Amino acid sequence: MNVSNKTKIRVAKSLCFISIFLILLSITSGALIPNHNHAENVGYKLSILNTKEDICDIDVFFIGKSHMENGVSPMKIYKDNGITTYNLSSAAQPITGAKYLVEEIFNKGGAPQVIMLDASSMFNPISEADVRYITDNVKRDTNCLNYIYDYIFESTRNENSSHYALLEKYLSLIFPIYQYHSRWDKLSVDSFDFSDNNQYFLQGYTLMSSMQQCDCAG
Repeated sequence: MNVSNKTKIRVAKSLCFISIFLILLSITSGALIPNHNHAENVGYKLSILNTKEDICDIDVFFIGKSHMENGVSPMKIYKDNGITTYNLSSAAQPITGAKYLVEEIFNKGGAPQVIMLDASSMFNPISEADVRYITDNVKRDTNCLNYIYDYIFESTRNENSSHYALLEKYLSLIFPIYQYHSRWDKLSVDSFDFSDNNQYFLQGYTLMSSMQQCDCAG
């Protein structure tokens, strides 16, 4: 059966519409993600997982919470010892997030000699915000979807949540725009600036540029 020209045109228009919709969805999703997720350039930091050539060059990975992120400088280690390292730590990173990152390293072809893991997060409760710090900035592959599913299963195991509530939570983690769609009034020109900040050369290390007085009383 020959397909008429009108049918071909309709199919072509439908495909074009879907493609444009997905592109706009991707752009707006990134813009609507709260700025705190971009403060440490988490998206760029995790982008190493998308490039096999880069990830295979790393001998040591550091994975953990903020004190690992702000306390271990791969550039300093390379200068002093000639060892190629990378810091995949992020603020309040849950232990399940660390597990996800370790699996991603090996799934994407990495073969590090050592992975330094900050185990202190094993003793902290896991919040949705901590999970989003990672999931908002990575591609949706099978490993990511499993990470999201495991978090929802563990966090709601003792709750009497409806199937609709679970589905809504799952979708909001898979599609950031579902969670952040009400932030339209907070958008600015800077929200659409996805360029890497001036810390891109630090191999995942976040340089703190502010100081806070320590209260040593008592």
